[in-house]
Amino acid sequence: MVASEVGARGRGIGVLGAAVAVAGALTNALGYVVPVLGARQLSAADLGALATVLAIAAIAGVPGLGLQIAVAVHRARHPGAPAGRVGWLTAAVSAGAVVVLTPVAGALLDLPATVTLSLAIYTAAVVVAGRWLGELQGDERFLRLALGMA
Repeated sequence: MVASEVGARGRGIGVLGAAVAVAGALTNALGYVVPVLGARQLSAADLGALATVLAIAAIAGVPGLGLQIAVAVHRARHPGAPAGRVGWLTAAVSAGAVVVLTPVAGALLDLPATVTLSLAIYTAAVVVAGRWLGELQGDERFLRLALGMA
């Protein structure tokens, strides 16, 4: 590669990296909106329930991040490799775990069953999104990755 090509590629990667960084920061900032609004609108008990649900959601989202990393590495090594089956399976197992734990969580945390079942649906969606984000990352489509993250 000619030095000018290396410089242009470096600047392109820098811009794409900045886009992904901004998307990550935006996503994290938006995560504070719900608790801030909740603190202003909810009673102490309801705010405690909201905090509990948000903490569970954060934990339940971990398989989605793991899936994203695994799919990204696999797609980088094997361009165009399918990841649908593992994505759906991971989402089903993750959501299933939340559903199985619903009676226990509901009783221990004093949460209605509708909240914990909604959490299972949310978990499946987040994990499936991890698959798509991993495909974008592995295919080096960083601008679309940034949009998907945001």
